[in-house]
Amino acid sequence: MAIHRYKMYRTGKEWKELGIIGDRLQFTDDEIITTQGIGYTMTKMQYGEYPMDAAVMFSLLSAGPEARLNTQDLVNLQTRTAARFEQRMVAKMATVNEAAPSCGHDEISHKFRYRFPRIQKQYKYSYHLPAGLSAVDKKIIEQYYSQYSYLTSNGGGLTREGVKKQFSYKLKVSDKIDALCDEYPQLFKSYDEIKDMPMDDFYTFYEKVRNIAVAHNKVKNQQVMLPKEFAKQWLTTKALKVYFTMNKGMSPNTSTSKFHSVWTNGNCGWTNGKKEINGKTVLCGHHHAKPVYRWVYVEGQDLYQNTRVSRIPKCQTPMNKIIKVSTKPNHLLWDEHARSIVQKVPDKTVRKLVSKSLSRLSKKGLIVRFGEGRERSFTWRHWKWLDDMQHRILQVNAKKRKVGDEVNGWRYSKANIRESYGMELCDYVWVPIQELKTYHIKYQTWKKDTWYKNNINSHANTLTGIFFGDKGKAQQFANQMNAVFKANDLNFTCTKTNSTTGEKENYAEMVVYANEKVFKLKGEMHPEDYMSPAQIFHMWMNAAPDVWETKAQEFYTSPKQIITKVKYTPTKKTVTA
Repeated sequence: MAIHRYKMYRTGKEWKELGIIGDRLQFTDDEIITTQGIGYTMTKMQYGEYPMDAAVMFSLLSAGPEARLNTQDLVNLQTRTAARFEQRMVAKMATVNEAAPSCGHDEISHKFRYRFPRIQKQYKYSYHLPAGLSAVDKKIIEQYYSQYSYLTSNGGGLTREGVKKQFSYKLKVSDKIDALCDEYPQLFKSYDEIKDMPMDDFYTFYEKVRNIAVAHNKVKNQQVMLPKEFAKQWLTTKALKVYFTMNKGMSPNTSTSKFHSVWTNGNCGWTNGKKEINGKTVLCGHHHAKPVYRWVYVEGQDLYQNTRVSRIPKCQTPMNKIIKVSTKPNHLLWDEHARSIVQKVPDKTVRKLVSKSLSRLSKKGLIVRFGEGRERSFTWRHWKWLDDMQHRILQVNAKKRKVGDEVNGWRYSKANIRESYGMELCDYVWVPIQELKTYHIKYQTWKKDTWYKNNINSHANTLTGIFFGDKGKAQQFANQMNAVFKANDLNFTCTKTNSTTGEKENYAEMVVYANEKVFKLKGEMHPEDYMSPAQIFHMWMNAAPDVWETKAQEFYTSPKQIITKVKYTPTKKTVTA
């Protein structure tokens, strides 16, 4: 089933940090119930949940298993707090760290600043191509000139350097362009609002630049050279025109005339945004410090649209701009003013939002409803789980004192250790004090390692079906087999080579290795009245499979017998007279 998330969603952990989920329960002081109940509730919000849904679930949990609450009963501190978030008047915003030192120069809140579009030249090649070109050559020429139709970005708008670069054919023209730029210094500034921009001056400047370029082209019929394969073919600069489509009355947001605009928080007065203060290099707290994401409340304003999202957003600030809270009217930091903000929420507003939340939670199966209409009431759903968990944790805690006790060769220990919301859960077992091992025989020989010349690595294969319960007997068998190897003129497919002398010798050896067998007797068993680990081990090795299968039921875990069961039917003997 697809998981739907919305911008308002936050995890249970974050709602708890904001006080929408409390730290204590009203109906009990029991630490286990409190920790497990709140932890379980927060787990239901691991993919995010509405703030009011979190507040309602916690309130029903806090009221206890016998309580049946209606919408009026659910008006409390948690639901009042959630109401502000449901109203979208609170959002996590990127804020300026006002406690950090700053340069004090041009410290503005992030906003758009606008610049005039750059003036460019473009090759108009469509009507000025040499006669007699093939379709293929024409396409190549058009593609070549199209690469030079526009300049790349020159710093976000109109600049003196950009204009001079475009039209500096000769020093004479460059001087004219430079002098013209001196007449209109206002065109190279940035503006906070488009309406503040001197549009008429820009149109006049544009016309003068174009006239300079056109007059120069009439005097000097310059030519532009194509790639080598078209060395004899030329285009004249009659095809070169100043390119700018915006005229008076046209929209400033067309593709060819769009004003350059960038987010900015002003220009820093420190070199590279840094300054040494008290022997330490610090960044300007306004212009270069990393933003601090904080919850901000704005009275009567929807701070974002509660649209569906693929993941819970980290910041809900419109357009992700960084704000300076102290300079913003009606902006309050939530962690500093939460109490007064929550107190102002009308009960009617809370009840309305609680009612919507109860409907959502009922559909999701997270709460239990009793009755219909105005008589309906609700409770937390998972009381049985909470009761079972309380008993399990109490049992675990009661048996901890026995851990380490030793009886008849067995030691009381923990198994399957895990946690439930920070509280330990485990099973208790009896384990052998001394390790129990079987011993197996390996046939060890040698092979050449293909990665290193004349290098040898040992390898071994287990003799399947042979094992011992005693290490000494296993080693005795291995020694006897090794003596047989030496006493007989045996040849082996693998040899051992001396890397210094190059001498080769046949080499093989029987070795012993151990394999630990894990026996864990159930914790409720009484080892003082039970067989010792050594007796159990002997039984495991020698008992019939059916007998051991019955005994294995008394163990938390035990190894599988190294026995293969073979069933057969004895042949009946016939007696002849």
